[in-house]
Amino acid sequence: MGRDARVYVVGRVQPEVSSCSTASGDGAGDGHRVAPESYAYGCPVAAWVKKDPTLAPAIIRLHFHDCAVGGCDASILLNHPGTRDATLMAGGPFWEVPFGRKDNKISLAREANMVPHGHENITALIAFFQEKGLDILDLVTLSGSHTIGRSTCSSIMDKIYNFNGTGKPDPSLNVYFLKLLRKRCKRVMDLVHLDVITPRTFDTTYYTNLMRKVGLLSTD
Repeated sequence: MGRDARVYVVGRVQPEVSSCSTASGDGAGDGHRVAPESYAYGCPVAAWVKKDPTLAPAIIRLHFHDCAVGGCDASILLNHPGTRDATLMAGGPFWEVPFGRKDNKISLAREANMVPHGHENITALIAFFQEKGLDILDLVTLSGSHTIGRSTCSSIMDKIYNFNGTGKPDPSLNVYFLKLLRKRCKRVMDLVHLDVITPRTFDTTYYTNLMRKVGLLSTD
């Protein structure tokens, strides 16, 4: 896959969206033809999924967690319809995907936390990605998935009140953004958008936000 396409290939597992796509079986030896248009008509859950803006970022997050701990093997396919549908519904582009392959059924709980948690510095992030065979461009590209979704305020309390144990906020934060975060984060379990400018649109505003010093997580 070319690097120019990677910015949009940031999420996918089998949510309700792709429940329409698993009905065809493996696509080999069962009489079903594997083709992009196989499920062009009649997906009863698609409309319901589209109404819930939290599902697309959840799919993206699950995709990263799965790929990061075990690799994008048979359990996760970067060119799967679930990826495409979630990205499209969030405002991203469309691409054709053949249907038919089933998912891997293996899930290991002990690997669930083997991912960055939002507090790592750039050195730790680069090392983590290099262990997966990914470079800095991959890191920057995949960080763009923060264009949609939310985080609990527990992830940023130190950043807005006690950065590096100083008792002060992160000095790199935009002053107005800091005021907004303190207003919205009254409790650690409150939620705040990863991209406060276009929180429900899959776009490149995340990167613009970083240039304006309005990145939410320390890893941003």
